[in-house]
Amino acid sequence: MKTFQRTAGIFCASLLMAATVYAFGFNQNIVAIFGAGNPNTGWTTDTAAGGVVVALRAKNRLDASTTNVSGVYSFPTGVQPPNNNRAVWNWEFSIDSGDAFLNAYDFYVAVDMDHSQATSYTTVNALTNWIDNSYGTSTTLNGAGLEGPAAMYASTSTIAQQSQNLVFAGGNPLLDATYNYQLFAVASGAGPEGTRLATTAITVIVGDGGPAFLDDDGDNVPNGDDLCPATAPGDAVNVNGCSIQELVNKCAIENSSDHGEYVSCVVELANKFFKAGTINQSERKYLINTAARSSIGK
Repeated sequence: MKTFQRTAGIFCASLLMAATVYAFGFNQNIVAIFGAGNPNTGWTTDTAAGGVVVALRAKNRLDASTTNVSGVYSFPTGVQPPNNNRAVWNWEFSIDSGDAFLNAYDFYVAVDMDHSQATSYTTVNALTNWIDNSYGTSTTLNGAGLEGPAAMYASTSTIAQQSQNLVFAGGNPLLDATYNYQLFAVASGAGPEGTRLATTAITVIVGDGGPAFLDDDGDNVPNGDDLCPATAPGDAVNVNGCSIQELVNKCAIENSSDHGEYVSCVVELANKFFKAGTINQSERKYLINTAARSSIGK
């Protein structure tokens, strides 16, 4: 059986792949130029040459708290009354391009919508993905940012901020979950795989934190790695989440007009499962003999 290791903390696999070691700053103060009255506290940041600062945080919508432990923010499940149409927390980003205007760089946000402790990122351009970012400069006061598209403000602003709620992207606020977020800066035109000049990351734990990974058919293989996502309960599977029966059926479909090829396919499967210790010698022989006696492909 395949052993799966997933990192629920902020130092997730994709972050560790970067060659640069980043020095996160926790609980930093940055003026929140979006929405009057937002707190300035609780940002998790990274700073690069030229004064570039990327920052993320999560905020409790009920009391505006940004309490965290080294970039890990915790909230209860549930929705915010009285409308009950928002999760009780938001995730938020702040970008400061320092000595240059925002359009001198590209900034990307990687958003994890997988409610399990495993991580599955969708990466978007932080400035162009939303048309209601708040823009300003180092002199902009709390809540006084100008809201609109990047095309209007990125060439004259040094600060961009955004506040997002889980439900805006179709998330379920009632689920125990662990969500991860990254924000990073690259040279203009470098794309999301470009060298990261600065990067920051946070983790949001909701309720009990969710399952280790999503596994709809219960075969201990995460959905993202499972090539057979509807395996019958209790069936032994290979590293791809496929049972012997599912693979034998596949052999039959692919070799429906050639009996010899069908038998060869089953023999190969039986040998692989036997070597992996999933089946014993008697079961291996039974599979091969059954395939040889079948009428498939004749």
